Amino acid sequence: MKKSLIFIVAVILLVLGGYFILSMTGLSIIRPAEISLASQQNINGTQAATGIPVEEGGRSGSSFSHLPKEEDYIALTQKYDFNSELYPFFARLNEDEKMAYYFLYDGICQAKEEVLLGSFIRVPKNDIMNVVTAVYNDHPELFWFEAGITYSYTPTSNFVVGIQPTYNDLANDLSFTKALFEQKAEEILSVARRQAGSGVLYQEMTVHDALCNKCEYVTEAAHNQSAYSCLVEERSVCSGYARAFQYLMQRLGVPVYYATGSSFSGEPHGWDIIMINGSAYNIDVTWDDEIGVQTGKNVHAFFNVSDGQISRTHTRDELSLRLPACTDESMSYDKVLGDTITIDQLDFNI
Repeated sequence: MKKSLIFIVAVILLVLGGYFILSMTGLSIIRPAEISLASQQNINGTQAATGIPVEEGGRSGSSFSHLPKEEDYIALTQKYDFNSELYPFFARLNEDEKMAYYFLYDGICQAKEEVLLGSFIRVPKNDIMNVVTAVYNDHPELFWFEAGITYSYTPTSNFVVGIQPTYNDLANDLSFTKALFEQKAEEILSVARRQAGSGVLYQEMTVHDALCNKCEYVTEAAHNQSAYSCLVEERSVCSGYARAFQYLMQRLGVPVYYATGSSFSGEPHGWDIIMINGSAYNIDVTWDDEIGVQTGKNVHAFFNVSDGQISRTHTRDELSLRLPACTDESMSYDKVLGDTITIDQLDFNI
């Protein structure tokens, strides 16, 4: 029997951390800013590959003789609707990457140990992290997915044929953790829905304030890269805050995109971009919460601000550069909803 060669490649994402320091009217604020980014930049130099010769029929623990067919892909497109308004990272993939996205998302939903890709899907191994990043950034509800993968590819073509996602321990009893996650989310959503008659801004404020009141910034918090850590365990870092806000607003039908980049100190950071009436705005729940902790006030300094307003402290990178530009300043909290500390009043010691 003809033999082919399958390589197994482990992709490990680095968890990075740091501190941001700012002061306001003599008050120094020192808090860690930590985020694990699902981006190619963070895995450079960390890949380990082992080549394993196998029969065409498959290898131990996985059968490549039963790869998905095109009709399986068609069934997934009928099962899921990844519209570009809610899922911008999906929208920016090429056609083969989009097909892989469907299979990866479906596999992670079921916490499958391995997700096989059909031979009709041609995603080179160097591009597979585009798919992983897109799924991770678009779907905060997949709180058990760690964004790390092991993938299999044929060395003759370099196309990926199988993906083994990395899960945290919340996947061990997924029925229970999903139910608890939804219960905690619904506690906030039920209040926000009652604000629907007042408009999106009031729903946004309700979610923002609920997360600030509920969650505590703790660098060493468990599962701190997930929305679960913020909503259920109430201890998280910037990634958890941002992904919890993204998930809740998505449930309310409001497009919110998970943005990654760095803070003014150069440390990795994550926040959100929200779409309101066709315009994009930055919102950073984490920093509002931390300033609020230090001042003893409800703070909305980073609520619906433009790229120009936030540029001193936040810089996008990687795929987040493709998200919509935030040029409008008309929906900031101080201009629409009431008084608050503003970015201009903060001294970041830059």
